Amino acid sequence: MPIFRLPHSEVPYAMKDTRGNLIRTLRQRLGMTQEDFAHDVGVTVSTVNRWEKAHSEPNKLAWKAVRELAASRGLGDLAGAAAQPD
Repeated sequence: MPIFRLPHSEVPYAMKDTRGNLIRTLRQRLGMTQEDFAHDVGVTVSTVNRWEKAHSEPNKLAWKAVRELAASRGLGDLAGAAAQPD
């Protein structure tokens, strides 16, 4: 059975280290639902879903809110890994 691959990549999707995977991991480690996470970050649930599926990425303000949420719950190290590039 062929492995599903992203059209623009040779890396299998399940193995790709995306920011969406980092956001999902952070949310899960915080023990939050997408709804709770969205509320605390100040976005909609559908926005969090799009981030986690790598259909979009947080803007600078949203990244800041994600980092602050993680830091306030003692997971600043993981949020740093998801920090927006320069």
